[in-house]
Amino acid sequence: SGPVDLCDLSKTFHFETLRNAGCDLKPIWSFDTSFVSVSRPIDDTLDLQFKKTGSTWIVAQLNAGCKIYYDSLLVNVQAQPAQFSLGADTVVCPGATLELKAGNGFTSYRWNDGSTAESLIVSTPGKYYVDVRNSCGDVGSDTIVVTSTTVPSLELGNNTVACIGDTLQLLAPPGFATYDWTGPALNSLTGPAVFILPQADGDVSLVATTSQGCKAVDTLFYTTRIPTPVSLPADTGFCAGNTLLLDAGGGFSSYRWNDGSTSPSIAAATQGFYSIEVTDANGCHARDTLQLLVYDLPAVNLGADFDLCKDSDKQLDAGVYVSYNWQDGSTSRYLTVAEPGTYWVRVQSQQLCVNTDSLVIRSIIPLPANFLNALDSVCSYDHISIKPTGNYSGYNWSTGASSSAISINQPGTYTLTVTDAAGCKGSDTIVIVPKTCYTGIYMPTVFTPNGDGINDVFKAGVWGNVLQYKLQVFNRWGQLIYQTTDASKGWDGRVNGVLADGNVFVWQCTYNIEGQQPGYLKGTVNLIR
Repeated sequence: SGPVDLCDLSKTFHFETLRNAGCDLKPIWSFDTSFVSVSRPIDDTLDLQFKKTGSTWIVAQLNAGCKIYYDSLLVNVQAQPAQFSLGADTVVCPGATLELKAGNGFTSYRWNDGSTAESLIVSTPGKYYVDVRNSCGDVGSDTIVVTSTTVPSLELGNNTVACIGDTLQLLAPPGFATYDWTGPALNSLTGPAVFILPQADGDVSLVATTSQGCKAVDTLFYTTRIPTPVSLPADTGFCAGNTLLLDAGGGFSSYRWNDGSTSPSIAAATQGFYSIEVTDANGCHARDTLQLLVYDLPAVNLGADFDLCKDSDKQLDAGVYVSYNWQDGSTSRYLTVAEPGTYWVRVQSQQLCVNTDSLVIRSIIPLPANFLNALDSVCSYDHISIKPTGNYSGYNWSTGASSSAISINQPGTYTLTVTDAAGCKGSDTIVIVPKTCYTGIYMPTVFTPNGDGINDVFKAGVWGNVLQYKLQVFNRWGQLIYQTTDASKGWDGRVNGVLADGNVFVWQCTYNIEGQQPGYLKGTVNLIR
């Protein structure tokens, strides 16, 4: 048992089973959970809350084992009039209808025009109201004001002709909240401005909606024309210094090249892209582009003019190219020359570009010669300097030296190869023979240490290679005041750093010169101030 007419979705309703005395079977409840929710655990009684209006069954069953007993209630759920509303005041679009809905869940409806349906279709502005009643006897009413509105005019323009490959721009008027386009090859389906790239005849439609939901519709039909094609040559290239005539052909009403030229043809001389846009008699545009490569001429360089050394040759190198043609008809990369004259070569690159270069061998330059004396001599203990007559840019002695002069102390044959300013090389030879020279030691008897650079030091004159040497100087009392073992050094007239007075001094010298017996000398020397 329980209520069968309900009018309040916010309340909980109680249902229970009535069983014969002594029946202790527990009921099994079933119901549509989309309508009903349980507010407490199910037992002999059931508390339910309803989610929406409408009719639904509440079923209870008792399972006696051999037989199942059923009972059910059809519950009619209706809304409370106090909770219903026709909504906010609204508008009706020109030429359109508007459905005013009171909603289901009531037993009866009565609109201001006397109609009794759940909803009312209106097409004119005005004030509309409805009275509703539910099965519980509750009554309610609501009123809505419907006003008229204006919709901007929507015109996409007259039907048109479009050229295949061109862009057809379409612009809708302002005053709408949304724009929904349909048609082929559209760049966008929304927004007031779109464009298409027509490939065949077709149409474009637009549904534009205002902020109040009113719609306007228009369609544009277009037919297509095929532009007269323009054709430039295939991408190409040529050697620097040439030009290529680009001709777009006749029969067009206008021409525009990428450099701004408007003539049917232009002369191309620099590397880059060249494009043409033409307009035919139907106003259709056609375009074409050519890439032009300009190849550099071969940078052949044989070098500067030069002079050639006597008895020599030089290899001219034309560089790395595809083909060669020298003035003598030879076709290799290199040419060996040995005579004065003009030499030229014509080369060709992989791009079949040609260039030439030439040089002049001005003259044959004699080689350096006779720049050394034929003969010279040297003492066994002495050195002599050998050098060429004249100056050169390079020297190479047979001793390995690279200086302009060398010092030698041995007899023999010496060869010098020189390089002059023109790069020419020549060789000459000098023979050094041994010379018989005096050997021994000479001691002076007087010296004048006055700082004039003449005879300021008392030392031995030596001829020959000294193997052992010792010089000692004594004063009149026999005291040693100076000694040295270096034959190249001598006494400067000072005793313990102090200038000695003019006087006579005693000296003695022991020595050994290569090739002679050891010797001993003694004597006096006069120091004059």
